[in-house]
Amino acid sequence: MPDLFVEKVVFKGVDRLKDDVLVNLSHGLLAAKDLDSVVTNCVRLRQHMAFACKSCQITIDSASNGLQVLVSVHESSLIGGSIQTVVQSGAPSVSVGGKLTNFGGRGEDVVLEGNRGQDLKGFSLTASKPWIKRDLSLPFPAFL
Repeated sequence: MPDLFVEKVVFKGVDRLKDDVLVNLSHGLLAAKDLDSVVTNCVRLRQHMAFACKSCQITIDSASNGLQVLVSVHESSLIGGSIQTVVQSGAPSVSVGGKLTNFGGRGEDVVLEGNRGQDLKGFSLTASKPWIKRDLSLPFPAFL
């Protein structure tokens, strides 16, 4: 029985994600040689797509010579915000926040939150960028 291979990976619904990110994410899928590794890499791809997507659906179909993988993506909105009010020990406070999701096309997030109340004042700014690479090989042992 000949080896199974992925002939093509098609991404639909992608607006802000950059092409190099999609190529890196689908590299393991294109290198798969049997159905078990195709399914395993599809699960891995779906987990990695969670950084920028609200939902991700993957369909595996037969193509002319191999398999075709269709990745349907519904990206998260670019701008989000929230307002919360809290009363603790009789002291009211309000929290206002905003978030930019995947604004650079590579999964970057920036979150700004501000708190104001009778006993509480402050703000926080958080920026994150995921490490999207084909493999994670470190020259030293890493314990997580």
